[in-house]
Amino acid sequence: MKLLSSYKKIKLVYALLLLCIPCWSYASFIIQYSNLYHTWQDDGAENFSYSRMTNGIFIGASFDKGSRLYIGPSYHMYSKSHTAGSGSTASELSVTAFGAEAIFFLDAMYRWKLNLTYNFALSGDRTLAGVSQKVDGSGYLIGFGYQLPLSKHFWVGGSLSYRSTSISKYTVSTTTTEVTQGYTDITPLLEFSLRFN
Repeated sequence: MKLLSSYKKIKLVYALLLLCIPCWSYASFIIQYSNLYHTWQDDGAENFSYSRMTNGIFIGASFDKGSRLYIGPSYHMYSKSHTAGSGSTASELSVTAFGAEAIFFLDAMYRWKLNLTYNFALSGDRTLAGVSQKVDGSGYLIGFGYQLPLSKHFWVGGSLSYRSTSISKYTVSTTTTEVTQGYTDITPLLEFSLRFN
């Protein structure tokens, strides 16, 4: 088990190095931060509460002559909490995900964009029916967005993203269980980016 864990860490280090090579080799760079916080509480007939938060950072470099395609590493933090009613136990999920992301700008003004993220290393904690679990898995995100320049290098915008999170195993105390479980959501994100040519 320790050997497997070390092997995974080595794979992550090599993947990070490979993904960072473009940042050292090409002239166009982008650093993007994305965020969402959403909460909803119903004190009426259904009596429930729900919240979710997403934070993500992407560092990419251009691969093409027109600097429309950017590829690089990404890091995401995602959490959600749901309480079915007064006195009930909250269902919670909190994970961090490391992966590779690609952004492609659709127009010559570099405003409309598509992005695809594959999170190959995802881990965190969740609580189901009052039981705390350690979870591992993977996931992906597909987004479509628009950004406007506030200065030469600073851009602000938003995107609408579809995210899929797959849980492959969970651990309670020292017992690990292999599973196939998933979460999906459609998420609006506020984005801030720094661009350098």
